[in-house]
Amino acid sequence: MLDYSRENSLFAVMRKKFLLPFVLLIMGSSSVIKAESKKIEFLTMTAGTVLVMQSNGYVISAGFDYTPKYILNNNYYARANIGLDLLLNNADNYFYAIDTEALFGMHLSKVYDLEFGGGAQYWSDSGEIMPALSVNLIYNLSKKIAVIDRFYAAYTLGFATSYGTHGITIGAGVKL
Repeated sequence: MLDYSRENSLFAVMRKKFLLPFVLLIMGSSSVIKAESKKIEFLTMTAGTVLVMQSNGYVISAGFDYTPKYILNNNYYARANIGLDLLLNNADNYFYAIDTEALFGMHLSKVYDLEFGGGAQYWSDSGEIMPALSVNLIYNLSKKIAVIDRFYAAYTLGFATSYGTHGITIGAGVKL
């Protein structure tokens, strides 16, 4: 059952678990932005269809992610992933999952990238914070379609205390 009290609200979770690291990341990278503005891409995000599977069933939903990128060199980059998914549990109650990960990316070719990394997911229905590992395959468009610059397929393994969670996402990314 969802608890809407202030301490379990999205704001409280973000404040306690994610706000300080995010602020430190932004503050720490501000000098890099001034020195080499092309190294960081702040206005990047993705949206996709998410299939979440557990031993007791599955759900298909939508996911949205903020995905800033730090370019290390011509072949490698690092990306943060801060995402929000709206999910439905077995009791037909909606809840949200917050995903925060650090990903390492490499260019496989002119159009394909591979990303892998890990972080944590918070599920509001159980209040659980679980470790997660992800691998993403990205297809970069040679020419944007409107604002879309890439398509991606992602797999995430969540390590809940009593079960494993498998997430598959297919979606599109934008860089403004």
